[in-house]
Amino acid sequence: MQDDLLEQQPAEEELAGGDEHLDSGEEAARKLVQEVQINVVGACQRHVRVSIPREEIDRYVEDTVGKLALDAVVPGFRPGRAPRKLVERRFRKEVLQQVKSSLLNDSVAQLIDDYDLVPISEPELEEEHVLLPETGPLVYEFHLEVRPEFELPQWKGLELESLDEQVTDQDVEEALRAMLLRYGTLEPTPEPAAKGDHVTVNLTFRHGERLLRELRERELALAPRLLFRDAILEGFDALLAGARPGERRTGTLTLSSDVADPALRGQQVEVELEVLDVKRPQPAPINEALLQRVGGFQDEQELRQAVRRSLTLRYEFEARRHLRNQIRQKLLAQANWDLPPGLLRRQAQREIERFMLELRASGYDEDTILARVNEVRLDILANTRCALQEHFLLERIAEEEGIKLTEEDIDLEVALIAAQQQESPRRVRARLEKSNQMDALYNLAIERHVLQRILDHATFTKVERKKAEVSATALDESVCGEAAPESAPPSAELPPAQAAASPSDAPTAGPPETSPPPPASEPQR
Repeated sequence: MQDDLLEQQPAEEELAGGDEHLDSGEEAARKLVQEVQINVVGACQRHVRVSIPREEIDRYVEDTVGKLALDAVVPGFRPGRAPRKLVERRFRKEVLQQVKSSLLNDSVAQLIDDYDLVPISEPELEEEHVLLPETGPLVYEFHLEVRPEFELPQWKGLELESLDEQVTDQDVEEALRAMLLRYGTLEPTPEPAAKGDHVTVNLTFRHGERLLRELRERELALAPRLLFRDAILEGFDALLAGARPGERRTGTLTLSSDVADPALRGQQVEVELEVLDVKRPQPAPINEALLQRVGGFQDEQELRQAVRRSLTLRYEFEARRHLRNQIRQKLLAQANWDLPPGLLRRQAQREIERFMLELRASGYDEDTILARVNEVRLDILANTRCALQEHFLLERIAEEEGIKLTEEDIDLEVALIAAQQQESPRRVRARLEKSNQMDALYNLAIERHVLQRILDHATFTKVERKKAEVSATALDESVCGEAAPESAPPSAELPPAQAAASPSDAPTAGPPETSPPPPASEPQR
């Protein structure tokens, strides 16, 4: 509609006179004459209509034929000696295809530059559906997703709370005991199930009379919440408290609003748990075998020092996340623009990958990563919307402040992940490139730099850190039976190594986080 017309550029950018005197290099650099109409469809969506006059099409044909004629092989002529008209007739199909591709590429690139558009995805333009006419102008249309336009909120002088990162002796003792329990044994017990026990259960999920899925012989640690890929069972430990083998308990969980089946989104599902056995964890003794298993430590004192370093890294991560959440809330308080659902769905898995990279860089073990990622997945579209809005804000700040990354910055990010996983940086980079995660890593790095700039201009009030508790256990399963993506992280027999240094003092990128932080993972030498 006329009211939605953002900009219109008539074909008045006529080339200056004297074009016949331009050499081939200058001619190639000439701007393309085209009429462009850009209609606003949504905050991030534009509908673009372009008309390229016949004169420009003919110019591209002449230029293409001229280049082709330089080395065209035509029977009866030496290479490059055939008449231009003959070359044009003989290779007409190839010439027109190349002309169309060149026109479309140059046209889109030029209009993006002319109108200061910032694309956030590839243009929805299918070249095979665009016809190059025999006469008249070339007219084509496409949809383009662009960075939304918004007023940048005040980001200097934010008042923030900073968590106390001090590691106490009691923290070390509790973390060490938790580690010994993880490396200990699970002993069958005649006692009824209690918090902290491990139970083997069969799970059956129903929505009314409809059987959704059955899971057999899954071993789970009793915790307040049981996290699936698409649902949370709250009060999991209370539901099975006092249960013995052979007993059945029934609970209710609510499915995520993002499950594949629209009829099940946000619906309540009944889950029946049949208890097969109950086991109680027994801590492993600190002996030479354990010291070697967890990291090749010489004695208990060295193990305790490693536990303290691990907690230091974890507390620094928690402090960064606490700052990050506050910055996000303050910046997004004025973000009253929305994002298209299609963009959110495409970006959702990428946000999960970013979050996994962040957790691995901070030394979290794979079981903890699974629990945190499952929680994010439950409301992935809302989390992705928040993360993308924040990303656009931080990107604008980076541009205004002239913040750019160097190759050394990327190398540092790769090296930090490599140190945590006890791998070479070369291998880590190769894996990230193969899984198309280098863009996610780049975004993490640039956002860290911007967030540090925000922190440099902020004021802080120190607050006490809340004690972390194990609040959830996770299954890499879906209640609705949807398969896990190939990018889901494999479980590791041993947790990743803990580095003494923090990956960054600035908060790192990732979807919003509402769960309390998990306990420190086992230290590695």
